[in-house]
Amino acid sequence: MHLSLPTSFLMALVLNTLPLLTAAQQLDGLWEGKVFQEGLPDTFAYRLLLEASGSGTFQGLAAARKMSGPDTAAFECLAFMDGDRLVVQDLTQVFPREGLRWCLKYATLELEEAGTVLKGAWKAEGCVAGRMELKKVMTGIPDTVWEEQAVPFSLEGAWTGVLSQSDREYGFYYALQVQPNGKGSSYIVSEDNGGDATHDLQWEWELTDSLLNLNEVAVLRKTDPRWRWCIKSARLQLYREPHRYVLKGDWWGHLEGDSSTSGACAPGTLMLERPILSERIAQVVQSSEEAYRLDYDRKVKVTQVLEVASDQLYIRVWDNGTVDGDVITIFLNGKRIADRYRVTKSKRNFSVVLDKANNFLILHADDLGEVSPNTVGVAIDDGQREQVIIMSSNLSESGAVLVRQIRRN
Repeated sequence: MHLSLPTSFLMALVLNTLPLLTAAQQLDGLWEGKVFQEGLPDTFAYRLLLEASGSGTFQGLAAARKMSGPDTAAFECLAFMDGDRLVVQDLTQVFPREGLRWCLKYATLELEEAGTVLKGAWKAEGCVAGRMELKKVMTGIPDTVWEEQAVPFSLEGAWTGVLSQSDREYGFYYALQVQPNGKGSSYIVSEDNGGDATHDLQWEWELTDSLLNLNEVAVLRKTDPRWRWCIKSARLQLYREPHRYVLKGDWWGHLEGDSSTSGACAPGTLMLERPILSERIAQVVQSSEEAYRLDYDRKVKVTQVLEVASDQLYIRVWDNGTVDGDVITIFLNGKRIADRYRVTKSKRNFSVVLDKANNFLILHADDLGEVSPNTVGVAIDDGQREQVIIMSSNLSESGAVLVRQIRRN
């Protein structure tokens, strides 16, 4: 994959006389770190992707994010070796194209710690100068990695994740729909008793601290009329990661019909996420969704993106709540890795080998058992770490996860 920069940028720069980098591969790849401005409190998370283009020069893409909020900008840049230092110049701001304009930085960086760290000063016209510190985290050019960085943040829309409770050993599947004007709804599934329910809620956004305050106000619908759900409040911190936005924090509440003093619920934690899909990956997802829909006449909902460091994975599946007769089929890139498997408390292991950079894992519900929908615990182990999620599917919509193979140093 080659980064697409306007040819005029490169033709206008005659750099053939610059010293050749003896090991360009040392600088090829992804660098992450922080950018500081002298005397100012704001710190910026910074990511730089470099690809050698010959004669000691590099094409690049960079992204900066204000760590106290969701503001993000992306830049096309050029880098070259000046003696034993790397010079990085932002050429143009590619996101956002309108509105807030960011500093176009000129940085002079020293290569330290056996070529794994870049440190140095930067300056920009009309901006307070500062310093930059970056660490090498990936060698080579991961497909479309920087397309993701230009995705603008929006709080509105769907969020999906897991709600835990201090008096339960299992987690609840939890989904949030954020609507305009401080309104929204939540959807929760219990694999113990109660089935599922939808709550009406209100929300407030604290821009300065990137905090979302949620307050459920009433149960709109529930499968078991006798079951009393917790009416929950939560305070969630926003995090920005390479392939997702994350909302994470504590929740507390009281049972329907009671107050916080007469019927307090055991509190817990809530983690929600929203995938960030680049244009190319979104096309891969759409193609996989369409093929599945034609075969099984069901919609697909991609709820998470997981990164793995190996093409050889162990996938473990189990019932994370009460065993109620759920029967599932699991598809990986259209192939069945589990066929009409009845889920139990025991973890069932499946060994798979990924043959693509972007892989599509679908949970297909064959039988909903006694409690609808199917929710199962899924662990994906790449040999370096195990990532645990909860997936949910019913007879009209199947949950899905995009598994991205990313090789890191």
